[in-house]
Amino acid sequence: MARTTAQIRREWNEEMLKEQKRQHRHNRKIRRMRMKKAKAENKISGRFMNRIVIADILAALIFTIVMIVVFVKTGSEPSTLIQNVFQFLSVEGGVMGLIKVSKTFLKSKEDKKQDNSSELTPPDEETEE
Repeated sequence: MARTTAQIRREWNEEMLKEQKRQHRHNRKIRRMRMKKAKAENKISGRFMNRIVIADILAALIFTIVMIVVFVKTGSEPSTLIQNVFQFLSVEGGVMGLIKVSKTFLKSKEDKKQDNSSELTPPDEETEE
């Protein structure tokens, strides 16, 4: 059965449409990958830690106020509870500080390595003939 020119054009247009859709999907995927990479590079580190520090300070403040109220009403204080709460909050803050310092130290080390590696690469030399 012989195909007409219109059928050939229609098939060709359908193939081209499929190819354009495939290319569009590919371009979208590449764009998403680039956006993820850019977002990861521009990420502000420590935002979560800042929230935790604020929550710790608020918890310590609220706990202190509640313990003062309990002391005024009862005349005694739960010294073991107070000691353990403040010990927990101080250890948590200390660990977060240690994490932050180690991240900063490692990042500065990586930056120095990158700077040194770029300085050590020789420029392309042109040969004269």
